[in-house]
Amino acid sequence: MLAYRIVLEPDDNDTLLVTCPDLPGVVTYGADEMEAVAQARDAIETWIAGLIDDDRDVPLPGQAPVTPDARSASVRLPLVTSLKVLLYAVLKESGISRADLAGRLGWPPEAVEDLVALDREARLDRFEAAFAALNRRLSVAVSRGA
Repeated sequence: MLAYRIVLEPDDNDTLLVTCPDLPGVVTYGADEMEAVAQARDAIETWIAGLIDDDRDVPLPGQAPVTPDARSASVRLPLVTSLKVLLYAVLKESGISRADLAGRLGWPPEAVEDLVALDREARLDRFEAAFAALNRRLSVAVSRGA
């Protein structure tokens, strides 16, 4: 799953200001660290959905420089959201349109839109087929820990 680093800074009203170096438009806050991380997850997903809607590049995690002394945390995106972002990134990188992918798969364009729009349902087997049509293979790993 994709995990974006967030920076937590004390704000002037006893809250935590949250930013995401990889997604400069993401700014939110929380009363404490738990709320700040939850708000950050929502803000990150909303920001990414807007980038996809506008057909803009979505920066993947870890591209922005890390400030060593900043208080930070990691926000893991849900599995399906991560797959949508990765599929969208592969399409952009490959220069293949969603319509072209639909044609390769013999699917209606709406079926491909389901795979990249964050607010739409998508089945995992559809992701596997889409990545295969782009000469990519999905792999899954299960590990212990948080």
